[in-house]
Amino acid sequence: MKDKLSDFLSISTYFIFIGLFLLGIFHSFHRHSASDGVIGIVFFPWGMYRGLEFWWHDDHADVVWEKRLPSDMQTCIYFLSEATTEGANKFELNNNLEEFSNRVSKYPKDKREYLIKGVRKYIEFSNSVQTDLKTSLEEYLEGEKFQWITSSKTEKLEVELREYYLYKDIELLNRAFDEFKDRFVQDLAEMNDEIEKQRIEAMNTNYGLLKDLQQKEYLRTFENIFNEEL
Repeated sequence: MKDKLSDFLSISTYFIFIGLFLLGIFHSFHRHSASDGVIGIVFFPWGMYRGLEFWWHDDHADVVWEKRLPSDMQTCIYFLSEATTEGANKFELNNNLEEFSNRVSKYPKDKREYLIKGVRKYIEFSNSVQTDLKTSLEEYLEGEKFQWITSSKTEKLEVELREYYLYKDIELLNRAFDEFKDRFVQDLAEMNDEIEKQRIEAMNTNYGLLKDLQQKEYLRTFENIFNEEL
């Protein structure tokens, strides 16, 4: 009886060692490098170690998230901007999107969710700013003096976005709209009432169409990055 138990333990131990070794070789090639895998094949203890290390391996152990996340957030905003830029190289953009999406899909859940929430909030902020502009145009057409309207929603979103390292992006977006406002006010001073009203009506209509097209590209880009709907 003892001999049978001893034989069983010996065979079990043998298969455990072989299993760990094979797991270690697979893990070395798959998660480390070809050279690491070759070392594991040649040097049995290294293959065994990799077999054990498989159970606690962390692909992101060396990642400094305080640097990686701000950089990734900037990359996401870049993709949104490129997707709505006329003349952008769509083939190159889509390839870069796929590569970035594959990397982000392997992130820990909390880091990935952080990026998703940040990008969603940025899109919401961008849409809110554009809605403010459209509201400003519509109120002007109703006889009010032109003034830039900033809604409480836009102000709230701008504050919330500070958590996502998007200071420069918000600054650039606000600067672009400030330049538009200044140019628009200057144009108003140079137009007569009839031409002015026709131009504003056309601008208001076209702006609504452009906003819809931009939102469509935002939806597509968001889905391509995170593989889920906005």
